[in-house]
Amino acid sequence: MSRSIAEAIRAPEEGREMVLTVATDGDVEAVAGAVDELGGSVLEKLRFDMLEISISEDRIADLDELNAVTSMNAEGELRFAAGRGSEGN
Repeated sequence: MSRSIAEAIRAPEEGREMVLTVATDGDVEAVAGAVDELGGSVLEKLRFDMLEISISEDRIADLDELNAVTSMNAEGELRFAAGRGSEGN
């Protein structure tokens, strides 16, 4: 069973990677650049301004704070990004 995004943000496991589908506000290149700066990798650029990425659990919280990230999904779990002003995630 995989860990949830919330678990990874709350208590990241050092050296553990997660594959996420990240929705953007349209600025795909900015998010791709941020993923690279955070030490992650863009695995695929998807339709509808989305990316499939691989990133270390300890950097997911940083990704979550980006305004250009609107949501993140890991194996069926959807999380609206904190950078978008959502609450309760």
